[in-house]
Amino acid sequence: MEEASISEIVRDCVIRDYFTPNVTAETTIGCLIRPRLAYIVNRQCGLKTIYVAKEMSIPLAAQHRDNRGFKIDYVLADDACVYLTELKTTPASISATQLAHYEAACGQWTFGESLGKQLLKILAKEYPLGRIKESAGDDGAFARCFKRITNCDAGETGNVERALECVRTLEYAWRPSNRSKKYLLTLAELLDYLGGGKKSLWHKPMKIIYLAPGSAAAELDSPHIPCLPTLEGALPPLLERGDAYSLMLADILKHVTDRKNSVRDLAG
Repeated sequence: MEEASISEIVRDCVIRDYFTPNVTAETTIGCLIRPRLAYIVNRQCGLKTIYVAKEMSIPLAAQHRDNRGFKIDYVLADDACVYLTELKTTPASISATQLAHYEAACGQWTFGESLGKQLLKILAKEYPLGRIKESAGDDGAFARCFKRITNCDAGETGNVERALECVRTLEYAWRPSNRSKKYLLTLAELLDYLGGGKKSLWHKPMKIIYLAPGSAAAELDSPHIPCLPTLEGALPPLLERGDAYSLMLADILKHVTDRKNSVRDLAG
């Protein structure tokens, strides 16, 4: 019997978990989509975005009892704008409350005034950042925080590797009390995108992108959403790209978005 390839094993595990009760398969699919996310969005929306970061916290635009806000799945950016990008693998997971929160953030703030300051606020609870958080008003705050935490100047690239080394060495990933210290990695992702000042983030306006099943389009009507790339629409560009990773990802998306029922006379 011929042994299955690595891509076949990954594909089968992800698809099985997607249909397994109590398994948050969207998280796994989101991890696998990340290396091709900007490509998928750009091909369907005619944009030129670049991946910036994953899982960033957005403060609430209005006062709330705990003011914890929401977390956006991904941040993409181009020369003109930052795109808060949300992955939904089923229409049922789309929340009108969540969308309204994203709309309020986009209507009220730039990236720096919302996600940027929120990141520094989280880091300031874990690291001695002094007045950096209060005086933050441009992209330079990210580099100053990185140096204060790591004792290293931010480079044009390689900041993620430095942050990962810190997270591993100090065992932040294994100690629940230090969980928020892992946001150092998010800070490093922003710095790698900025490339030593070659790009910018702080003063850019924000828009919203949902990557979701095509059937969810009717629930995603907003002036802050410039386009609606779909999971189904990701298949042609991934197949056209044709590398092994893109083909594996296309195969997974095909199996989790296909709603055709080949089994007849199911009970209930």
